[in-house]
Amino acid sequence: MFIVSVCAVQSAWAEEVVANVTLKEKNSLNTEILALSHIDDIKVVTDLTVTTNDEVQLGDEDWTTLKSMSALVNLDLSNASAEAVPNSEFEYCCNSLVTVKLPKDLKTIGNSAFRFKSELVTVEVPSTVTSIDKYAFDDCGKLTTCDLSSCQLTSIPVFCFHECRQLTSFTIPSTVTSIEESAFEYCQNFTSELPSGIISIGPRAFFSAAMTDIDVVLPEGMDIKNSIFSFSGIKSIELPTTYYEYTACFTECSNLQTVTLKSPTIVHGGVNQLYAISNASDVTLRVPSHLVAAYKSDPVWSKYKDAVAITPAITDYSVNANLNLSNSSVRMEGSPNVIFSEKASLTIAGNAAQTFGNFTASSNIYYGSAESNNFGMIINETANVTVNGAYKQRLYTDNLEWYFLCLPFDFVVGDVTAESGSFVIRTYDGARRNTENSATGNWSANLTGDAEIKAGTGFILQTSEETWVTFKAKSDGTNLVFSKESDELKTTLAANNSNAEASAANTGWNMVGNPWQAFYNIHKMNYTAPFAVYDRPNRRYDTYAPSDDDYALAPFEALFVQCPNGIASIDFPADGRQLTSEVTSQNGARQMSQDNRKLFDIEVSNGSLSDKTRLVVSDEATMDYEIGYDASKFFDNGSLTPQIYSLDANGTQYAINERPAATGTLRLGILFGSDGEYTLSAIRNGIGQVILTDLETGVKTDLQQHGYTFDAESGICENRFTLSFGGAVTGISAAEVRETETTEVYTLDGVKVGNTICGLQQGVYVVRQGEQTSKIIIK
Repeated sequence: MFIVSVCAVQSAWAEEVVANVTLKEKNSLNTEILALSHIDDIKVVTDLTVTTNDEVQLGDEDWTTLKSMSALVNLDLSNASAEAVPNSEFEYCCNSLVTVKLPKDLKTIGNSAFRFKSELVTVEVPSTVTSIDKYAFDDCGKLTTCDLSSCQLTSIPVFCFHECRQLTSFTIPSTVTSIEESAFEYCQNFTSELPSGIISIGPRAFFSAAMTDIDVVLPEGMDIKNSIFSFSGIKSIELPTTYYEYTACFTECSNLQTVTLKSPTIVHGGVNQLYAISNASDVTLRVPSHLVAAYKSDPVWSKYKDAVAITPAITDYSVNANLNLSNSSVRMEGSPNVIFSEKASLTIAGNAAQTFGNFTASSNIYYGSAESNNFGMIINETANVTVNGAYKQRLYTDNLEWYFLCLPFDFVVGDVTAESGSFVIRTYDGARRNTENSATGNWSANLTGDAEIKAGTGFILQTSEETWVTFKAKSDGTNLVFSKESDELKTTLAANNSNAEASAANTGWNMVGNPWQAFYNIHKMNYTAPFAVYDRPNRRYDTYAPSDDDYALAPFEALFVQCPNGIASIDFPADGRQLTSEVTSQNGARQMSQDNRKLFDIEVSNGSLSDKTRLVVSDEATMDYEIGYDASKFFDNGSLTPQIYSLDANGTQYAINERPAATGTLRLGILFGSDGEYTLSAIRNGIGQVILTDLETGVKTDLQQHGYTFDAESGICENRFTLSFGGAVTGISAAEVRETETTEVYTLDGVKVGNTICGLQQGVYVVRQGEQTSKIIIK
């Protein structure tokens, strides 16, 4: 028992063993220590001072020697030279370290360098340090002093001082812009002002840190992570206008007195997080003036002491959620500048005036895809909205893809700017199409300088690279973004019919567009003729008829329309506006669909890309191209998407072909973008039996029953496929099929399986025998 006790005492009160060495060459630390007369084992050294001669730095073997000095308490490297403290240098060793002075020219403290040093109290860090890696001082429970204030650090990394519960003598360097996850979590004696240049703070960065009486102001645009200051002692917190979803960043801050929420929409989040603020009754909310009443009546925020208006009024807002200025008493104070994100919608009701300074709408454009709901949208119900500054429509565009747009204000091409790269803008020339009697090559030259595009006129835009493009409205009162009257958004149509010799398919074309910054239900237009829009993701043109299709135009989406006789304009009444792309109201043009009109849509697909064309059988139609009923086919000639159309005797290419006869033959054309396997199938069939004939193979297919698969090469094909109506695949019966050299048997997808039906498995086959073709079933 006595021997054990003595050993314990000796361990706790071991005699100091001091070593002072100067290194004349790299990796000589072990040798120099053992050269000292009073030391025969480096493991007994408690106090070590190391100096290096000029041009000598600590080497890998020197750092390994330090790791093996298990009795080390005080380490002074302040007169030594080294670039970095290696990763995990003292993490699992030297557990008695109390004080450390780091090398005079040190640049980096490595990952987990002092992690778990439970006895470490003081670390002297030279001003030369520019980076500290993650976990560097994690769980140093007695660390009190680690002065980094003169270091040119830009980041405090993840878990850097996590669980340093005694840390007091520490100031976050003014150069720091990023404080990462749990950097000061559970630093229960730590208090420091945040650097003015801070732009990023990670989750739980100051969770349960002291931060006593600190006023926190977080900058505009910062992504506020979960629980940044939860359970800390901050006195106030001011959050940016971009903070619109609660992230529990100040939960259970018992010293909190004021919370400033600058978002133009009421901040909401998980109810369990909001209710976790037990001292809410002691906290005053400072919020935008137009939201004071909303916060006071909110079931969660009403539990706070009070809600008062921010003074002075906020001058710059970022709107990231749906903002509803629901009545005349809810208005944004002053004339704020607003950046309106793609995630948000703005609805203004009531008669009271609302004024904006600069108004920027940021929208990603995804016409024709499921992602098109990303638009930022505006629905205004008051005539008293003005924009005192510039209105800017921001479009995020992709490299070398055309955007088909229409804006509700006049703008000059020379005023359009891109953040990087170059861009071109063109308009459609319907008069040229009529004059030259050609469906192709009708775009203007690239517009430049003083060229002006009027509100309601469609145009196309292409950029040289991904960039933000800004359109500045002319400051002449023509900006109709906030219009509420449909008459203001009436677009005049040009007749474009000066050439009497032109075909009807090339007459009267205009490129206009949805003038509203909202989705628009086509059934509300005063226009019932077919129109074409460009499906950008699929590189094709889609044609719709208001009488037969449900479609919502995306905000500012351009469309191609023909000008029927007696139609001088196309109107977009305000009641067609909606905040989603889903069409639910089908009154208006949709009700004009006649019972005696039968629709047949046929699709061509290669499995990933597809296109369709339509046949309409109507007792009132003629065989001629009729503006208002028929629609010419538009092509993207550089697309890999197959593009299908029908043709008449004159070679006119139809996207929608309305005909009078229920029987007869219709020729199909297809522009194949690549070699491959394709399938033709009926995706809407109101006619009944429709026979597709492949003139190349002789195979006939009843599209009422199934589709037809075939191989094709890239290019235009106009003489291979026909559709027949009112006939059947007939000619011979299974009993009459005989094995001859002229008999050919095919599967339904066009694959030849032999010259006889004998031995075939159960299924449906197509048999060609001489001039006769039949579909047979083998049971």
